[in-house]
Amino acid sequence: MTATPIFDQAHTAWPARDKDPATSHDAVPDKPTVALVQARVLAILDAHGPCTHDEIHDYYTLRHGRVSEQNIRSRTSESHKSWRVIALDREGRTFSGRRAVRWAVRRARP
Repeated sequence: MTATPIFDQAHTAWPARDKDPATSHDAVPDKPTVALVQARVLAILDAHGPCTHDEIHDYYTLRHGRVSEQNIRSRTSESHKSWRVIALDREGRTFSGRRAVRWAVRRARP
């Protein structure tokens, strides 16, 4: 497992904006759920190496049950913005055969 702390940053920006309708605010996942999915995505990347969003989604579904593909993309993006994961390359493939970014856990430099 990675030595990267999972819960070390408080998230202040959430998906719904102030001017969004109430339904958008109701749909926003709560912070513990977001943190849990982020931790699971990091664990998947740590265990299985560089993965595309499709691959992360498949590993997640097999291990933890159904989650939306958008949820995986959002949690990966948040982890990227907080410097926990990197966009390694575009050598991955989607299920339809298109090129895709492969994501990897950011390792500390020695």
